Amino acid sequence: MPPVGQHCTSSDSDSAGATSVYLASRFARREELRQVARELEACGYEVTSRWLDSYDALAPDELDPDGRAAALAAMDLEDVRRASICVAFTEDASQVKPGRGGRHTELGIALALGLRVVLVGPREHVFHCLPDITQFGSWREARQTLFASASENVAVA
Repeated sequence: MPPVGQHCTSSDSDSAGATSVYLASRFARREELRQVARELEACGYEVTSRWLDSYDALAPDELDPDGRAAALAAMDLEDVRRASICVAFTEDASQVKPGRGGRHTELGIALALGLRVVLVGPREHVFHCLPDITQFGSWREARQTLFASASENVAVA
């Protein structure tokens, strides 16, 4: 079922069925991004972001190339590769704890792979100013565009 106030047309699942989306964000926003993933899936998108199922953030002492950190990085890399769109959620400059920055790496990978990149939130650095990046102030604005593209059977990837 689509989110309250958001309508997916009957053709949304068919037109967006092959469209896969990677959601990039700081880990602390995981619950919010899980809701975003549910909204996308309700309209026929495949969400490739398995990090949303992670049970807890890495502790500083877990940043070890032989441990869980390396496995998680490999998983995220694979998930970005499987996507046709990267939706990156940014942080306001006044944010006290902006995270470690893995989301910036994910966005860079998406750009290098030639994926469509949608930015949700303020621009944080020069790469967010590239002409191929579409920027929205909120998820509500971004999803209207994504869902409209799906219902018009326009490939957004």
